[in-house]
Amino acid sequence: MAEAEEVKTETVTVTLTEDTLAGLRLIAEHKGITVEEVIGRLASAAAKTAHTAKSANEKRKAIAQLISEELTDLNAKKDEFLKQMRERREQNKRNPPNP
Repeated sequence: MAEAEEVKTETVTVTLTEDTLAGLRLIAEHKGITVEEVIGRLASAAAKTAHTAKSANEKRKAIAQLISEELTDLNAKKDEFLKQMRERREQNKRNPPNP
């Protein structure tokens, strides 16, 4: 037996201009549904888009964090390399290599 899916509903009050309402009525008439259903479908599509944008933003943040961590690691390695190079130069000044 399939589990029942929980559906969250909200009541939204929308203020429309006459032109917008007329356009929604035409869409509703064409689709054979009510204006409220048209608005509901638009709201649903907007919610999905917002969720996708949120997910994409979270992915961008995660990628940016990873890049930041990698750059920090790379900078630490660069600093260690430069330190070793300075030490080697100092060592070569004190004890020049044999040609």
